[in-house]
Amino acid sequence: MTSNETCSIKLRVYDAKAGDLTKGIARISENTMKILRTLDGDVIEIVGNKRTTARVYSSDFGNEDENIIKIDAYVRRNAGTRIGEIVTVSKTNTSKAETVVIIPSGVGMFVDEALKSFLRKELVGRALMKNSIVVVRILAQHVPFTVVDTKPDGPVTFTENTEIQICQ
Repeated sequence: MTSNETCSIKLRVYDAKAGDLTKGIARISENTMKILRTLDGDVIEIVGNKRTTARVYSSDFGNEDENIIKIDAYVRRNAGTRIGEIVTVSKTNTSKAETVVIIPSGVGMFVDEALKSFLRKELVGRALMKNSIVVVRILAQHVPFTVVDTKPDGPVTFTENTEIQICQ
């Protein structure tokens, strides 16, 4: 394999730790991270029936099988997979998001500059893709948003300079 080729690996899906819920992260073993050539905080692509991204972090699974990935229900939904199924995982690159357009999923809300500012702070550093769900904790509630569009297309990372548009 040349240095420009990406490696992929098949992993069995397990549920995430409670503390990882809604953060858009995946936990894999240190050995798997070495195989994928990833470091804590890198972005990986997870492919089940659909494709999504997550930030990856190492985890000491103890006596558990190392060929697992721990992801929450939202990342599983975005990847089109369930606990116990096999997904394909690889390191991926993201572009800096210029614009992200989101819509609240199933809830109506008043959109103003304060909400946009709050969401911008909550989303900085998140890896996003069009048609995925991103969850933000607002007043002790997990509020899901659907990513309707990103500029540029493909996997993006939300930055402090990303323009956020909220549709109703």
